[in-house]
Amino acid sequence: MAPQKTAAGRQGDQKVPATFDWEHKLTVKLEFQDICELVTVLEGRAEKAGGARNGLYHQNGQSSTVITFQKNTEKGGYFIGLSKKGLACGEAIRVHMLLSEAEATGLRCIFQAALFLVTFHTHLFGGQRSSAHKEYAA
Repeated sequence: MAPQKTAAGRQGDQKVPATFDWEHKLTVKLEFQDICELVTVLEGRAEKAGGARNGLYHQNGQSSTVITFQKNTEKGGYFIGLSKKGLACGEAIRVHMLLSEAEATGLRCIFQAALFLVTFHTHLFGGQRSSAHKEYAA
């Protein structure tokens, strides 16, 4: 996710898309359990990811990240946020956005397909190529 620089708008008859600060993006690696937590919210089985923990916590090397994901009952759609904090400093960087119901549906479909690949990737794309693939690649 990246912070938004400018809002979408119009210049005369032309639509001007929103711009984002990709140089200061926040990234996080989702694991099987993380994806399951997000799908559970998207399917309406839980109000928010992480339950009582108020998010999904990740720590790696020099930083920690919290993923917040929940149904937005006030405006509709879903709220997603990332908060990243260096372990050595106290200031957190936060990025968030509201997803529409349509965007959430697309995200749910992507996550459901991803669960299969995350689970079986070594069986599907293991270190050895099949002989048919070697012949075709040659």
